[in-house]
Amino acid sequence: MKVQFLDILRCPACRGKLDLRILSKDANEVMEGILNCSCNEWYPIINGVPRMLTGELRGDYSELLNKHELQFPLKPGDGIASGANSSDLRTQDSFGFEWIRYNRFGWEEGCNNLDLQDKEYIDLEHLSQHSSITLERKTLLSVMDYVDKIVLDCGCGNGRYLNIVRENASCAVGMDLSEAVVSAFENIGRCGNVHIVQADVFKPPFMKNSFDLSYTIGVLHHTSNAHKAFVCLSSLIADGGTLSVHVYHKGNIVWELFDRLSREITTRLPLKLLWYIMYPFTWLGWLLWQVKPLWYASSFFLRIYPQHHDNFDWYSAPTAAHLTEEEVLLWFKERGYRNMLGDNPTKVGNSYYANLYPGIARNSDGTVKTWANKVYPPYALTVRGNSFQNESKTQKDDN
Repeated sequence: MKVQFLDILRCPACRGKLDLRILSKDANEVMEGILNCSCNEWYPIINGVPRMLTGELRGDYSELLNKHELQFPLKPGDGIASGANSSDLRTQDSFGFEWIRYNRFGWEEGCNNLDLQDKEYIDLEHLSQHSSITLERKTLLSVMDYVDKIVLDCGCGNGRYLNIVRENASCAVGMDLSEAVVSAFENIGRCGNVHIVQADVFKPPFMKNSFDLSYTIGVLHHTSNAHKAFVCLSSLIADGGTLSVHVYHKGNIVWELFDRLSREITTRLPLKLLWYIMYPFTWLGWLLWQVKPLWYASSFFLRIYPQHHDNFDWYSAPTAAHLTEEEVLLWFKERGYRNMLGDNPTKVGNSYYANLYPGIARNSDGTVKTWANKVYPPYALTVRGNSFQNESKTQKDDN
């Protein structure tokens, strides 16, 4: 952690300012330390990352305390105040397990860490997941949107997208609930304008209206309450700022049934066991991928990837809300956002199925027919908008 990060950080319990006690330092990074708040809460800095969690989500920090002969008792009852449940804990463990193992997934020089089928899949279809094209597709934001902005990547994983953003942003902050922050810090945490923090979106360690722009890719739907998570995240955006969310889309009725039944089993398995069970599915997905019509046909019933990382990601997290564009747009409107932009295939034409069968699935203007979108809806959707929360609140007060 860089000392200047104190200007942004706040106590997640009371939003108060924090005092820093440095225990060890490496160049410009505080590698070990304690952050104290006047409300008697404290948060450790471990391996360069502030751990700003409360309640049951907090890790075991006894090693740090014993190493430096410190005593900081946990606040009684804090676990209840955090609102964490078994689902949140499983989510935290699941993504920590995933991103520690795939710590270089999506980095151009990191393909040696991937399995054979992963390498072939990336080379064939993605070239590199670590690209501004992928980021733009998932956020509807261009690289220039980050110029001189204070940006928050909510659910940063191993930091592969944050690495693109920091090239233009004045300050790039990566936040994640899990031990993925270890990989993110190792990959990018020492860059001058980058800060990594472990925190919960329901209790973000920042003042309201702190960021000019924030995006979240594949995160909100894995929380215990996606709408509440959106509200908490949107409160961090300054008026006139931008928020972009990328979440799972609701599938057809058959797909939803099969997905729910399969996840009833997979989300109850030990993570290490599920990790190995996913390998046969990955090989099947890779074989189906060689004949695209077969892969699309199977996608009508079940989500199966030719990539082990994606299969584990999809089937491990205990919570995975599937949403519609109408629902997400309503979230934005309720929070006073304007200029909303979505990637609905019936409006913009993006559809794997329609790309395969354009003659029957597309309209003359290139957009996707409504029935085709209902049969093969996209697995995810993105909506972005501009915040005018204070202005909206002022107008309501005046009325």
